[in-house]
Amino acid sequence: MKPSPYWRLVWVGLLGVWVFAALLYGSLPERIPRHFGLDGAVTGWDPKGAFWFLPVAASLVVLLPYFLLHLALKGRNSLSLPHRATFEALPSDGQERVLQRLSGWVAGLSLVALLLFAQLQYEVHQVATGQVQKLGAGVW
Repeated sequence: MKPSPYWRLVWVGLLGVWVFAALLYGSLPERIPRHFGLDGAVTGWDPKGAFWFLPVAASLVVLLPYFLLHLALKGRNSLSLPHRATFEALPSDGQERVLQRLSGWVAGLSLVALLLFAQLQYEVHQVATGQVQKLGAGVW
């Protein structure tokens, strides 16, 4: 089974997170916020290079589910499905539609995660460059 076409959007989004980080990196000061309190205020600092943690983490958040999904779709017996008997009673094309939908949902969740990482990158940049004093409500 081929993964959902939505994965193309995920790959474009992941590339976008890396490009966005590269564009923001040049304007960062030597020290950037590392940790924020519940009120969004900075509680810890890191060197500038730590900014690359965000795109690395975003990559892991996307790649891990993709590869787990890929493995599960290769060996359908390894899938933990509710109502397995109902799934197995479906004709082959019906099973493919169910798995395609599952792949689409995982891709959609990955896109949401990428958007959250991009928002966090932007807000960390805003705080680091002194444009705002703390994370905005959008991150929380």
